[in-house]
Amino acid sequence: MLFLNAASFETMEDTDLYAVMKIIDVSYVKKDEIIFRQGDEGDSIMLVLKGKVGAFVEKDIDIEKMLVNTIEENNFFGEMAIIHETTRVATIKALSDSIIGAINKEDFWDYFKLYPIIAKNILWGINLRLKHTHRNLVRKLVEEKNFLKAFNRELDKQVNEQTERLREKDMELLEMDRIVGISTMAAGFAHEINTPLGVIKSSVDTVKKSGFILTEALKSLYNSDEGKTLLGECNKDGRVAFEMDTFHKKFARIERGVEKITNIIQSIKSFANLDMTEKEHLDINKIIDETINMLTLIGAKNIAFVRKYCDSPQIECNASAINQSLFNIISNSVDAVEDEGVIEISTTYDFEKDQIAIEVHDNGHGMPQEILRQVYIPFFTTKPVGSGIGVGLTIAERAVKHHNGQISIVSVEGKSTTVTLTLPVKQK
Repeated sequence: MLFLNAASFETMEDTDLYAVMKIIDVSYVKKDEIIFRQGDEGDSIMLVLKGKVGAFVEKDIDIEKMLVNTIEENNFFGEMAIIHETTRVATIKALSDSIIGAINKEDFWDYFKLYPIIAKNILWGINLRLKHTHRNLVRKLVEEKNFLKAFNRELDKQVNEQTERLREKDMELLEMDRIVGISTMAAGFAHEINTPLGVIKSSVDTVKKSGFILTEALKSLYNSDEGKTLLGECNKDGRVAFEMDTFHKKFARIERGVEKITNIIQSIKSFANLDMTEKEHLDINKIIDETINMLTLIGAKNIAFVRKYCDSPQIECNASAINQSLFNIISNSVDAVEDEGVIEISTTYDFEKDQIAIEVHDNGHGMPQEILRQVYIPFFTTKPVGSGIGVGLTIAERAVKHHNGQISIVSVEGKSTTVTLTLPVKQK
């Protein structure tokens, strides 16, 4: 203990050793029991007769103390208290059930004068412990540095995650604005067109009925000798006969035009979800048809749309979100084939998984892998300025995931691109 560094000739008589043992105040401490605290007044040197204790230094307020040294059995601590007036520089806590011996300052110095080997061992022990403590402190500093690095990495991760959440929130607001804008436009458009369209449809029916009556009367008149004489001037080159024969065909063309306008309005209303609640059971094939009709109206007339539909159950979905997603994906295919080419759209139903897969394949220019890796990043676009803001696939991906589905893209540069959506029939 105090004499581990003594030379063979530096010995003490048994009576002297017995006297030294008499001045040691022995006590028993339990594991985790505090022997003394940092800042306490120091007036003794402590011996670890059995067990193990730890020296802890307080790092900061409300922060757990840092272990800087471990004092094993047959070692001492607290020597600074007997060298000069000082307070304890560390908190000492038992790391196991231990037996501790204490020698107070006055008794120590009495025996120090009689036995210089005690001083030698004290100084030797201090030197060893300083080395050990230094190594411990260096190790703790390294651990603290590594902890700070890990903390910074975690902080960066959380900042990035929060930034991504805010970006997603912005995208949700943007998506909402787009949908609201389309819905508002469609509502106004449908209202402004439906009113005169109703008048036209009603008038066409009335004129058709009146025209039928007049045509029949004119035929009767035309077939009589007196009628032919009366219509002689008007019937040059058989004009009257021609008008009577083509009258119904002309009205049929008018009716087809009115019907086409009606279908256009219905497509816009369905696309904007004006007539649907938040969740509907819808025919995915019909949604695709409406999307294609919408794209055809705005400029995709020269593109061949090949449709391969399966007989599938209706899916439970938000019509606006799915319409928007399909519109964005098929619109990208239209841009890829540059207004000419072939876009194949197929649907398949997996009975076991109860899900529908929608595949959109185009023979456009495709994408390199470095572009493909970024297609879901908000505001990333390769289109010219003014042609897009780079949120189409971001919105589609979010909508598909919102419906517990999946989206995947396979592209071969210079050849083709295939986008596959998988949607469950029922939402959980």
